[in-house]
Amino acid sequence: MDVAEQTIVTKQVKDQVGERCQKLFQDFLEEFRVEGEQKYTAGINDLGRPERNTLTVSFEDVDKFNQNLATTIVEEYYRVYPYLCRAVKNFVKDYAQTPQGKEYYVSFTDVPTRLKVREMTTAKIGTLLRISGQVVRTHPVHPELVLGTFMCLDCRTVIPDVEQQFKFTQFGGRDLKDDEMTAEAVKKQMTAEEWQKVYDMSQDKNLYQNLCSSLFPTIHGNEEVKRGILLMLFGGVPKITLEKTNLRGDINICVVGDPSTAKSQFLKQVEEFSPRAVYTSGKASSAAGLTAAVVKDEESHEFVIEAGALMLADNGVCCIDEFDKMDPKDQVAIHEAMEQQTISITKAGVKATLNARTSILAAANPIGGRYDRTKSLKQNITLTAPIMSRFDLFFILVDECNEVTDYAIARRIVDLHSRNEESVDRVYSVEDVTRYLMFARQFKPKISPDAQEYMIEEYKRLRQRDGSGAHKSAWRITVRQLESMIRLSEAMARLYCVDEVQPKHVKEAFRLLNKSIIRVEQPDVHLEEEEEEDKQEEMDVEEPEQTPAEATGPDGDAPQPHKKGLKLTYEEYKQIANLIVLYMRKQEEEAMEDETPGLRRSELVGWYLKEIESEIDSEAELIEKKTIVEKVIERLVHHDHVLIELTQTGMKGQDDLVREEDPYVVVHPNYVIDV
Repeated sequence: MDVAEQTIVTKQVKDQVGERCQKLFQDFLEEFRVEGEQKYTAGINDLGRPERNTLTVSFEDVDKFNQNLATTIVEEYYRVYPYLCRAVKNFVKDYAQTPQGKEYYVSFTDVPTRLKVREMTTAKIGTLLRISGQVVRTHPVHPELVLGTFMCLDCRTVIPDVEQQFKFTQFGGRDLKDDEMTAEAVKKQMTAEEWQKVYDMSQDKNLYQNLCSSLFPTIHGNEEVKRGILLMLFGGVPKITLEKTNLRGDINICVVGDPSTAKSQFLKQVEEFSPRAVYTSGKASSAAGLTAAVVKDEESHEFVIEAGALMLADNGVCCIDEFDKMDPKDQVAIHEAMEQQTISITKAGVKATLNARTSILAAANPIGGRYDRTKSLKQNITLTAPIMSRFDLFFILVDECNEVTDYAIARRIVDLHSRNEESVDRVYSVEDVTRYLMFARQFKPKISPDAQEYMIEEYKRLRQRDGSGAHKSAWRITVRQLESMIRLSEAMARLYCVDEVQPKHVKEAFRLLNKSIIRVEQPDVHLEEEEEEDKQEEMDVEEPEQTPAEATGPDGDAPQPHKKGLKLTYEEYKQIANLIVLYMRKQEEEAMEDETPGLRRSELVGWYLKEIESEIDSEAELIEKKTIVEKVIERLVHHDHVLIELTQTGMKGQDDLVREEDPYVVVHPNYVIDV
C-alpha cells in the first residue's frame, strides 16, 4: 500500500480541566439561589436583545458555590474562558428563545484582588485580574469603516458591501455603564454586617469627633483643621440653575503655617485615604501639568489632550503642597477650575471644555518661613486676592512654645516610632469610614427656612464687622463666603445623613468660617503712640528753631525724656472697649427716654474706676488705671472711630477752634461689637 494513501487518524485532545469547569459553571448558573429564587435565570431574557451578549456574574457567588471552581477561574482564566462562554451559551439555549449562531460571553464583578496597572507583571499572565486606573489621554472620535462600496478607477465597476477584514475596536455592549449612584444602590452593595455598621455610625452622638480621630490618628491637635478636611470629604451639594449655570459643591481648603506643623502630613493622609486623590507639588507643577496639556499622539500624529492633576482628581481631591511656591502665571490657570470646575483649552487646533469637579487641599508656607501674627493673613502669604476668595477655609498653624502641647506632641511621635501599631487608636476602621462616606455623599440635603434666616443674619454680621474700622479681616467678605457657609452647612447635614440643613449645622459652618476670617493674633496696643505722634507734629509746626546751645543740656547732651509706655494686650484692650461700649449703649437708651444729653468723658472714666475698684489696692494703681482708661477712650475716639465726641466749637480770633475739656461722647451708630 502506498504511504500517501494511508489515512492519518489524529486523536483529539480534550482539556479535562476546561470541560470540568464548563460543567460546574453551568451547574452554578442553574442552581445558585438567593432567598429561594434562581438568581441568574431572571436576566436571561435580557440577553435575547440584539445588542446584549454578555452575562454578568458576581465572583463572590461563584466562591460561595464552589471554592475550587473559583480558584481555577482565577488562576487559569485564559485557559478556561472559552469553556465558561460555552456554559453560558448552553444555559441561555435551555432557558430562553435566542437567535441561532449568536455568541455569548461572561464577565465577572466583585473580584477580590485589585491591582494597579504597574503591578501587572509577567507572573499575572493568564489570570483573572481586577485593575484600577485612570484615562489620561483622549483624542477626537474617528469613524470606523464596517461595510464599504468601492469603484474601480479603470473600468468603473462598483463593488458594494465590502466588509472590513479587521477591527480597531469592538463595542463592549453595555458593560461600561456609569449610572448615577443612589443611597439605595450603595446599600445594596453592602453586606448585612456592613450596613448595620453604617447605621450604627449614623446614630453615634459623637460621630463628628470620632470620624476626625479615625481619619488622622497619628496627628496630635489641630482639631479645627481635621474638622474642615472631614467636611471637605463629605462636600456640599452641586446645583444647576435655571440658566444652566453650575454651582459647585466641592470645598477648597488652604492650610498656612510654620514649618513642622504637619501641613504635608494632612495632605498625605488624605491622599492615602481618598479613593481618587492626586498629590502634587506647587513648585514642580506647571499650568499644563495641573490642568491639561495638548500633545502629539505617537501613532496618529494628531494633537490630543493629556489630563493634568485636576482632571485626574475629578470627583476626588487634589492635594497641592508648597502652593505658595507656584508661579503667578500658573496660579492663574486654576482660577476657572476652582470656581466653575471646568478647564477650557484652545491650543493647536484643539478646543474643548473638560470637567475638573475636584476639591483642592493646598498647603502653603508664610512669607519668610514664619507666620507674623502682627499682620493679616493676606500680608503673610504670596497669594492673589482672586485665589484667596476661591478657598472656602483658611487654617493657620503657628508653632508656639507651650510646655503641655510640646510634651503631648513629643509623646505621640515617640509612640509612633517605638510602638507603631499600638500607638494608632481609631474608633472606626478606614474601611468603615470609606463605606460611610460613600453612603452619606448620596444625600442631597435641602436648606430649611430657619437655616436660611440664620445664614442671612450671620452673613450680615460678617459684612458689618468687615466694614468697621476696628476689625480687619483676612480678606474682604464677599458673597463667596456666603456660598462657602452654604456648602459647609450641607456637608454637616450629609455627615449626619439627614435630608434637611438645620440651624445647628449652619452654626458649626459659621464657626469654622469665622476661624479663617479673623487674624490669628492681634499685636499689643501701645497707648502712647498716637499721643506722641500728635505732639511731635505740633512741635514741628509751632516750635521756633533752637540754637545748638538751647538744644543741648547743661552737660552738652541732648535731652531725652524717658516716659514709661502704656501697653495692653489686644484682648485686654478689647475687653475694656467692649465694657465701655455696652455701658454707653445702655445709657444712651435711657438718655433718649429721659431726653438727657448723655455721658461726659469724666463720667465715663469715673464709672469704669468704680466698676474695678475691687481690683485696685493702692493710690499708684488707681492713677495707672485712670490713665489707661483715659488713653483707651482717646484711642476709641481718634484711632478706631468707635466713639464720637459731641463738642461745642466756637471762634477764637479767626480760625482757632475752641475745644471742650470734658465733652459728651456717644457710640458710633454703625459700630458692631465683636464678642
